Amino acid sequence: MEAERKPILQGEYKLVKILECYDYSNLYLAVSLHSSERKYAIKEIRLESGQGSDAHREIMEYFRTVAAPYVEVQHPGLTTLKDYFFEKGSEYVVFDYVPGHRLGEIMSMRNRPFLESQAIDVAVKTAIILDWMHNHKPPLYFADLNPNNILLTQLGDVILTDFGLGRLLAPRAPDEPRLGTRGYAPPEQCGPDAVIGRSNDVYALGVLMHQMVTCHDPMIQPGVLVPCVQVNPAISEDFANIIRVATNVDPTQRYLEMKDMLIHLKAICPRRLRPLKEEGGFFQGLCRILARPFTDPDEFN
Repeated sequence: MEAERKPILQGEYKLVKILECYDYSNLYLAVSLHSSERKYAIKEIRLESGQGSDAHREIMEYFRTVAAPYVEVQHPGLTTLKDYFFEKGSEYVVFDYVPGHRLGEIMSMRNRPFLESQAIDVAVKTAIILDWMHNHKPPLYFADLNPNNILLTQLGDVILTDFGLGRLLAPRAPDEPRLGTRGYAPPEQCGPDAVIGRSNDVYALGVLMHQMVTCHDPMIQPGVLVPCVQVNPAISEDFANIIRVATNVDPTQRYLEMKDMLIHLKAICPRRLRPLKEEGGFFQGLCRILARPFTDPDEFN
């Protein structure tokens, strides 16, 4: 789909420009036809092959079963899922637009480990959001926590996005989890009898913390995490121990609830938590020099 055509979807969403491109999907900035102040991030997942087949209908039914509980869930640390629909051979997932940069993008630009204090800052803010989700009625599980589903704003806030919904419809290898990302999903989340629950998010957050302070890509060899201090001697034993507990292959040996992990994280926080931009100005400066796929939505023509 060409962004220049500015197509209208569902008589409501006007696609303005492409924010990101992937093999199987595009992410667009869109505005409401009824109010240009209402901006959306719309993920387009191409599903043209196999339309009408039993397999296609099964995938779509599963997707909508998973997506339904997240619609209009409101939390300042979550991008709100507004809508999802099938049109013109693609599935569309609509979120409120939130300016920010993906943690994965910042990791690539930084190209060196984060300070332990920076990793704690991100981990605490992420854990607070996940703990709220787990205690929601009914409980909600993110189930696809990874650097590309975490947005950092210029104020230092952490925002979780996507809920892994895009990957539900993406092509995947037989050994990849149906819901979640290889390397970040724990063993029990993979395979035909996948178990989804609080422990999945605990494990993924532990993997994310490990990646932030070591620059190790967990997708290269899923389930194998070299001890932090072997890669980065500056990491404290307390921080490394939180990662060890959170990423235990046995879910019964992990933190049973996100709030338990949060308590341990706060206990080793070296000072009162402050916005990420105050960490020597690194995050604030980086947001200024990055290519800006999520910022200044008013600049479109």
